[in-house]
Amino acid sequence: MLKSQPYLPSEGAEFVEYMDRVIVEVAALQAEGRIPDDQGIDSLLELWRTVTAQVKTDVKAAGPDAGSPMTSTIPMTEAEFKQSSSMFETFYQLLRILEMRGAINLRRTDGVGKVAMAVYQGTLI
Repeated sequence: MLKSQPYLPSEGAEFVEYMDRVIVEVAALQAEGRIPDDQGIDSLLELWRTVTAQVKTDVKAAGPDAGSPMTSTIPMTEAEFKQSSSMFETFYQLLRILEMRGAINLRRTDGVGKVAMAVYQGTLI
């Protein structure tokens, strides 16, 4: 299990909306052959689907307008954590390049970045 760093529910709601869009965009780009359709990308996407689902559940429980910071506990093995950590930066850079080229428009907000880092810098428990 991974316990995220604290984030605000409103940031979590932004993150969920963003990740839902990213996952759809990446699947479309894979289908077009613009992103490799391989096990590494698929595993990372599946892990981020799990993260997104947990954040969505936690935000719903807290209420997106709640003002107190919250954390999420995400089902994740140590191996999955290491894999996602090693691929996170590479995958993020790939998305930025695709966005600069106009292939996607991710509309990332500060709240999205805060939740992504809260997860990325989380602690295995």
